[in-house]
Parts: sequence; C-alpha cells; structure tokens
Amino acid sequence: MKTKFLVFLLAALLLILPLGALGENEVRYEIVPSSMIVFPADEGNVVYITGSLQNTSDKPLFVGYGSCDMFDKAGNLLCTTSTRCIPMLVEPGQVGVFRADVPSLMFSDPEAEVADFAFRFEPSIDEGPGYTLLSPDVSMDTSVREYDDCPITLTIHNTTGRAIEGFDVCVSLWVSAPLSPGGEQLIFMPESTLFYNRIPAGGTVDVKLYIPYSVMEALEIGWPEYAIYGLVAIPD
Repeated sequence: MKTKFLVFLLAALLLILPLGALGENEVRYEIVPSSMIVFPADEGNVVYITGSLQNTSDKPLFVGYGSCDMFDKAGNLLCTTSTRCIPMLVEPGQVGVFRADVPSLMFSDPEAEVADFAFRFEPSIDEGPGYTLLSPDVSMDTSVREYDDCPITLTIHNTTGRAIEGFDVCVSLWVSAPLSPGGEQLIFMPESTLFYNRIPAGGTVDVKLYIPYSVMEALEIGWPEYAIYGLVAIPD
C-alpha cells in the first residue's frame, strides 16, 4: 500500500512541476488604447491612435511589431495597419508605447468614421539581451514653426559607460489621466526614428522630432497641461 502511495505521489509531482515552470514563463500583459485624434490632411483626414502595453509578467517581453484594426459604427473593418512597440523589449512592470495613423483615403469606405479600434500584439518571453533606457532632456517651443511643424528637441546624455552606435528615439506627449508612466494618458507620439550616429561614452547629442501644428490644433488642450517624455532605447 505504501509503495502504491509513493508511486502516486511521484506521478503527481511530475505533473505539477511542469505546470509550475510554465507559470513562471507565462506571458502576461495589458494593452491600453489611449486616444484617437482625427486631423485634416491634404485630402480627407488622418486618424491617429496611440496606445501602451504594460508587461505584467515576471520576465522581459519581446513585443516587437503588431497591428491596429479600425472599425466603423456598424463594426465593419475599415483598415488594418502595422505598428511597433517602443521599446521592442519591455521589462517586467514597465510600459511600451505605440502608435497607428492612417489616411481616411485608405479606408474601405473613405467617408466612414472610425468608431472603434483594437491593437493586436503577440509578445513572447525574451531571455536574450535587453535594452538600456535613457531619459533625455526634452524641450518644445510652440512659437517656432519649421515647415509648419513644431520642433521638439531631445538632449541625450550617454551615461551607459560605452559608445552608442545606434538607438531608437521616441518622444511622447501625455495629458493628466490615471495611466502610466507618471499618472498621465498618452496622447501623441511623433515618429520614432532610428539613428546610427555615434555618441561616445559620456557624450551628448541633440535630436529633433516634429509635431504637425494640425495635430496641436486638433488636440484643443492648452500645452501647459501636457507632460512631455522622451525615451532612448539602446540595445545591450
């Protein structure tokens, strides 16, 4: 009888242990669509949507590329477009941000309005090298116009202790709302840019990104109400 009990106990352990191991590597995350802005273009409108993904796993998640579906009031699919998470590798408890923008001329019905949207990603557990994230100094002067855009300047200080050969730069505007990273809601992300210029260890470089004034007017919120965040993701 005792032998049978030990065999049963061993079999139970063999079943339970793999489940525990799977639990440790479970992919857990939350996608939070933040805002949708419609602003005029040369022809039609441009629908601009932002969102964020929080890694609720206990290991880094490689998020990479995803997609955004846009629907009309009847639930018909108007358009599917690709998007990319910045940074692509999101550490446990951290947040990645992404954007999708599509001209209404590309909709299946160019006259339809977007009533709903959904982001789709397939994150995976990543055991490889990650990213070092730097928070640059960010400044914006709304009185300056460069080709009808408002420039944002990011001053990046290389504090990694090594030279940087290439990196992703992202800047985002947030307005007061109960969402991360600092209790604000993501409103706008200018185009993230991949730079290959070299920054020596301890060096500093200024990078410019731009926001169209048409977007600023579409937001209809006073700029002092905004928090501006910069993010530099450097592959380790």
